[in-house]
Amino acid sequence: MLQLFNEITVWCKANVEMWGPPASIIAIGILIGWGFKRFVHTHLKRVAKKSKWKGDDAVLDAIEPHIIIWFFLGALSISAGIVEIEGPFNDYISKFLIVVLIGSITLAISRLTVSLFELWANNQDKGFPSTTMFINIVRITVYLIGMLIILDALNISIAPMLTALGVGGLAVSLALKDTLSDVFAGLHILLSKKVQPGDFISLDSGEMGYIKN
Repeated sequence: MLQLFNEITVWCKANVEMWGPPASIIAIGILIGWGFKRFVHTHLKRVAKKSKWKGDDAVLDAIEPHIIIWFFLGALSISAGIVEIEGPFNDYISKFLIVVLIGSITLAISRLTVSLFELWANNQDKGFPSTTMFINIVRITVYLIGMLIILDALNISIAPMLTALGVGGLAVSLALKDTLSDVFAGLHILLSKKVQPGDFISLDSGEMGYIKN
């Protein structure tokens, strides 16, 4: 019984010595990230609200949800360098860091791009049709670029995927020819500013109302 107790004690001590420092680093990283978000980022947002340019607000709003995640990933990266484990553990951690970091940055850039696009659209002469269609196009473009960067970082060849997307896109465009024709006709109407959100219209069929989107 005493021997079993000693073995358990030794095992616990070994695991604490091995995993204690990395766990402490991760916890400290999360606390620092929370403190940065709670005090530094909040102060920067107050300062940004006093400026006339709204772009700084867009930048701060875009990175706000990801601050703690970035500090956590930094702490996890440091911890992974401390722990020496045989096998593919460190490789899995490295890939996890890459995927989460690029994914988080992609989400932040997507939110920032949409915000800046809306600011630019609102500042255009006579207004720009910043509708859901344009916002979705911008957002999907950023997501696709982020996904391709993740695949490339994981050493997954994206050339066959691009080829498949090209062939698939051609097939889809042929199958949805009428729908895509309507979409591009709508884009032409929006860009030519013949009608814009807020205009009152009356159709030949009798329907009438204000354009919302």
